[in-house]
Amino acid sequence: MIKKKYIYDQYDQAKNRSLYQYSPFHGKKFLNNFFSSRNKLLKKVSENKSNIEKNDEIKFSKKKIIRYCKSFEIKKKIYFDKKQKNEFNLSDYVSLSYKISSYLLNKIDYSMLSTFLKINDLIAYNYRRKKIYNNEKLFRTLVTENLIIKKIIDEKI
Repeated sequence: MIKKKYIYDQYDQAKNRSLYQYSPFHGKKFLNNFFSSRNKLLKKVSENKSNIEKNDEIKFSKKKIIRYCKSFEIKKKIYFDKKQKNEFNLSDYVSLSYKISSYLLNKIDYSMLSTFLKINDLIAYNYRRKKIYNNEKLFRTLVTENLIIKKIIDEKI
């Protein structure tokens, strides 16, 4: 299934719910492929900055972020309401990811980090698939994601 590339941002997590389970991918090879995939997306996002769409700022408290992260881990989707009728759109996922990245820069929470990376994979999948160009937050979130991962690697070495 996995050949020399990072595949997790190429599939719809809602349709393939076990995507992350029992992965044979690990170590330095995984990190190299992960960073390569994200850098390609960063390049694409930065090239398309002229197509940036504006979105309204959505407020997320830490409590809401945690609730949304738990919901995403269970359903692989996030809804604004409990009746699950109003799902997040791509801009909402980017805003949430941006807020999570800001939180993780100050305090590493590995559970939240795991969800953050999965949300970013979902964003990358939708970005590539729908050719939707999002706002500056997507670029900053992806850069911050790289910083967070590199910071963790540096602390562990």
